[in-house]
Formats: sequence, structure tokens, C-alpha cells
Amino acid sequence: MNKANTTQHLCVFVPLWQTVFCSYVLIVFLSCSFFGANRNLTPELKFGGTENSYDFPKNVEWINVNSPLSKNQLKGKIVILHFWKYSSINSIHSIEDLKKLEKKWKKELVIIGIHSPKFTAEKNLENLRQVVLRLGIEYPVINDINFTLWRLYGINSWPSFVLIDPLGKVVGIQAGEGILEGFDKILSGMFEEFNGLGLINPKSVYSQDNSKLANTNLFFPTKLLLNEDATELFIADSGHNRILRVDTKTNRIIDVIGNGKAGFEDGNFAVATFYNPQGLVLKDDKLYIADSNNHSIRETNLKTKKVSTIAGTGKQATTFNVSGIGKNVSFNSPWDLIEHKNKLYITMRGSHQVWTLDLLNLEADVYAGSGSENLFDGKLEETSFAQPTGITKDEIKFYITDSEASAIRSIDFKSSKLVKTIIGKGLFEFGDFDHSYPQARLQYPMGITYNNGKLYVADSLNNKIKLIDHYEKTSTTLAGTGTLGKTNGKLNEASFFEPCGVAAFKNKIYVADTNNHLIRVIDLETQTVTNFEIQE
Repeated sequence: MNKANTTQHLCVFVPLWQTVFCSYVLIVFLSCSFFGANRNLTPELKFGGTENSYDFPKNVEWINVNSPLSKNQLKGKIVILHFWKYSSINSIHSIEDLKKLEKKWKKELVIIGIHSPKFTAEKNLENLRQVVLRLGIEYPVINDINFTLWRLYGINSWPSFVLIDPLGKVVGIQAGEGILEGFDKILSGMFEEFNGLGLINPKSVYSQDNSKLANTNLFFPTKLLLNEDATELFIADSGHNRILRVDTKTNRIIDVIGNGKAGFEDGNFAVATFYNPQGLVLKDDKLYIADSNNHSIRETNLKTKKVSTIAGTGKQATTFNVSGIGKNVSFNSPWDLIEHKNKLYITMRGSHQVWTLDLLNLEADVYAGSGSENLFDGKLEETSFAQPTGITKDEIKFYITDSEASAIRSIDFKSSKLVKTIIGKGLFEFGDFDHSYPQARLQYPMGITYNNGKLYVADSLNNKIKLIDHYEKTSTTLAGTGTLGKTNGKLNEASFFEPCGVAAFKNKIYVADTNNHLIRVIDLETQTVTNFEIQE
């Protein structure tokens, strides 16, 4: 999109596919002399803006406030507008930084999320409300489905940030993640200057809507794993920051792995902490976990009942394609896992790649993907992915949900070593159309499993489970009407709400129905959907 004329004095925009990390963003801030402090800003206010910010549209929906805010209400506050979309991992990374800024500057700063959706489902207010709850966002969020504010400020990538001074003037715009250190320095300067002039209002300027979801057994479950004979189901209970091990015959919990608090602690099951755990894989008596927000791989010994970190520093990688060993290697949002010949193959959502981790020597390295966010097939090192989130395998290939491209990809690990697209056409080609390649369309699929020669896919933003024939390259709806809900019954009458994980054994498909906080079971013999009720 074109940049609005009102932002000509502001800092450089950074293309989203070039993931921006902390060190680089700090350089951008400093090189711009604090958002262009020497570019015609009022001399008396080194950290002030010169052009008016825009008021909020009257026809947008708000979350986390009891009533819509206006520009005048924010006078006396430093304001950050965060332009984001919930399907963007870069946006999700930046939310963590914003939470830290909000905590430090709780009296001086107001953050407002401007949700600018790409996917059709992202426009739905209830979808967005669930994501706000899932991500723990407490500041106000606008559902700007018509891109009104996006166009007014000349935004062109997710995430982007608009900084507004306490007088309502635009100080600058920055694109890309990794903004914590740079913004904190700017906020310190702004506070000192404006507070010295008596222009900071420390009082709250809005009342918060504190309605929360009632307690549930599960809280945004995502990835699922069945053991070899399907007698046990492992559930990434991501919103509770724990993993459940459940007996599929009695539905009773065998183990609770993690104490439920967000953290990064090793130890026994009652002490260990995770932060948004996702993919799971079982080898012998060890469960491996993609601990996504801790950017690490954790190992759970099911015999000794202990958790240990085997790879990852606990912090997001700030460089590309840097291999390493064990806890010295940096990952970028590992999301799902599969084991093959003593190696874990890891979908690295944040760097748009697939990595390997050798379980014998803990060496980690890039396996496939250049790191650019796109949909290109070819050789392992030349191909590109767009937020890969799920992985499964058969005897000769890995199969991957390439979410941002709404695609299903394959990697031939036996012979050709090539990456190919089964379903999908590009970053902005999505929908809900059952057909063969290249006409078939999905919408942000996040879960995948191989069973009886077929691929079963959680087509997340279509609220469906799809059956993919990887030989014929066709996609058909197995279950779900497409309308969000939690209706059981016949496959074509059942409804789901953003399912993110699937696991299968023989004639049963287990589904992590994420926004319904449920596990559902598709029975291929009876052609029905039922709830899997967990017993404490």
C-alpha cells in the first residue's frame, strides 16, 4: 500500500519478510535521531511530533474496554498504536515486547492494538476476542477490518507501530518486530521531557472490560499426540502452559506435566514450567516438546517424571541460519516436531524454516528453507516457507502445514530432497474450496497427521477438518460446516472453532478444537463427531 502524506517525516519502513531483531531495530531508532528529531520538529520538544494523529473511526469494534476511546481521552498519555494481525508470528512476537513496555510504563503509556486482518476469518470479532484472551492482551484492541487507520497512517506491513506524544502529535512510525530496547529508550526521553513540562497525565483514561472465560478443563489446546497403540493421548494444553497425558480408554489424566505457570524452569512435573507449549513427539519413554514462547525444545522423561531443556537458549534468535549445539543454539518459535532416525525435524514458525536436532549429539541446524517468507518449491536450501506450523510423515516424505501461505507442502527425504506444494498458491491465495491443485483453497491450516495413506488437516480458519490426498493433490472437507460452533453429530453437521491440532489411529481422528477448549473425536466408521471428555 502507498504511504500516507502525513508520514513523510517519519522513519524507514522495513519489509516484513526481513524479520527485524532487537539489535537492528535499535540501530534504526538511533540512526533516525529518535524518529527524526532533527527533521523539522518543534525545537522546544525534542521528543515531540509536529503532525496531528487521527481520531479513531466511529464504526470499529473494540475489545478490552467498556466503551470506545477517542483521541481527546488520550491527551497526556504517550500512545503506541500497534498494527498487527493474529496470524502473523512477527506480530505475536511484538506483543511480548509491548507487554513489558506496558508493565514498566503503566501510568504514562497507553497501547492500542489496531488489528488489521488479512484472512477472512480474522475479521470476525469473536475470533479476535478469543485470540486476545489466548495471547493475554489486556490493552484495548480495535478490529479495523476496513483498514481505515492502516491507510490513514500509511502502514504497509505487520507489525508496525505509530508513536504519539501526549499532545496527540505523531512522533514516528516503525515497522518490524524486536522493538523493546529501542522503544524503551525513546519512552524514557519522552517521559523526562513531557513530565518536566507537566504534560503527563498519570491517571487512567479508560475503564477496562475485565470479562474472562470461565474455568475450563482445557484452555486453548493445540497440538495432540497418540502413543503407538493409541492407549494414551498427549495434549498440549497451551493456554495452561502444560501437557496432559490421558488414558484414552478411561479418559482419565495419567500425568500433568508442568505446574501451569508461564515460565522456563526444569525439574519434576510439579515444578517445571512452559510458555505456550506446542508440538509433541514420543520416542521410547521420552516426550519431546516444542516450547514455542521459550524458543526451546524440552525433554520429558516419563519414567523419572522430570523435564529438562535439551536445546534453545530460552530467547528468540536474533540472527539467521546459525547452527549450534544444545542450549547454546537459538531458535525462533519452534512449533511442531516429528522424529526420524534419531533426529527431530522442527517447524520453525518464526524463521519460516524446518530445522533438525540430532538427539545423539544435540546438534541443531537448518534443514530446509531460505528464511524468506514465501511459497517457492525446489531444493532444500532454496525453497521458502511461510510460517510452517505442523509436520507429519509417511515412509518417504514429510508433510507440512505452511500456514501463512494456506498451503500443504511435502519434502522427499528419501530420494529427490525436493520441497513441493500439494495444495496452495501463494501468500494471498486462500479460501475454502474443495478441489484439486491448483484450484483448491485452504485458510491458515495449522495441524496435520498421516493415517492410512491419507493426510488429515486442521484447516484452522475455515473451522474444518480436511482430507488431503497427497497423490491426487486434492482437498475435501471431512468434517465441519465452516460455521464456528461446537455441535456434535454427523460429519457434515458438526462444527468447530479454529481447530489447531489433529492425531489419528485407525478409524479415529482426535481434534484439538482450540477455541472451544475441547478435544473432539471423529469416528470414520460411524461418520460422527463426539466430545472426548477428560476425567480428572
